[in-house]
Amino acid sequence: MEDFKNKKWLENKYLIEKKSICQIAKEYKIVDSTIYYWLKKFNIVVRSISEAKKGKKFSKEHIKKLSKSHKGKKFSKETKKKISEANKGRKGCMLGKIHSDETKKKMSNIRKGRKILDETKKKISETLKGHVGAGKGQERSNETKKKISKANKGKKRSVESKRKMRLSRLKYIKKSNGNFFPTFNIYACKYFEKFDKENNTKGLYGKNEFHIKKLGYWTDYINFDLKLIVEWDEEHHYLYGKLREKDIQRQKEIENYFPDFKFERIREKNYVITKNILCSSN
Repeated sequence: MEDFKNKKWLENKYLIEKKSICQIAKEYKIVDSTIYYWLKKFNIVVRSISEAKKGKKFSKEHIKKLSKSHKGKKFSKETKKKISEANKGRKGCMLGKIHSDETKKKMSNIRKGRKILDETKKKISETLKGHVGAGKGQERSNETKKKISKANKGKKRSVESKRKMRLSRLKYIKKSNGNFFPTFNIYACKYFEKFDKENNTKGLYGKNEFHIKKLGYWTDYINFDLKLIVEWDEEHHYLYGKLREKDIQRQKEIENYFPDFKFERIREKNYVITKNILCSSN
């Protein structure tokens, strides 16, 4: 029985049951074009390929086959040009849309733990060589700056986040410019030099400042024999006469890292500097 020649039957199968042309044709052991012909004859709107495939999930095996069949394929310049022309004026599917917090969380969880291979990094690097960033040479308007400022106001980063950011920045500087050394205070160096002579010891300071790699900090002075750490504070380390919160936090982290060491702070203001000679003002 050729039910597919009945309009109501065909509408029910195709529009309500959402069966594909291929599925209906397979059921009656006929070619797809026959079903397509009757759909057109009854003026039933044929779904687009993307609509027909919506909600369908490929098996892992099928995905693997698709991946394998496309590997190593390269489009010719002519094909690329055709694709470019075909996509001109087409709006992106996410244009004007914002991902929900739930979607963002899912995307974040999917990417967690993923490691990019060195080979992949190299390929990305080669692809981006010579590419000029969209914002290069452009200045942000005052309105944009205000929006960015407003969006970041009230945000507080955890101690762990700050540590990661600090280490990441140091890694980038080293990679870009070779070895990196922090700035140091010449008067502090004079003080530490005098201290070492008077106590017949040798600490690390100035050009030999000790780098706590795990924390991303350099100590102003550290002496492993005396188990002593000294921080030299210029006035910008103080706010309204009180030591800044970030310096207090830094001290706590260093003290936790070296629990057996004594930690001392010296305020430069308490010393009179005359001809590079330091004298206590007390």
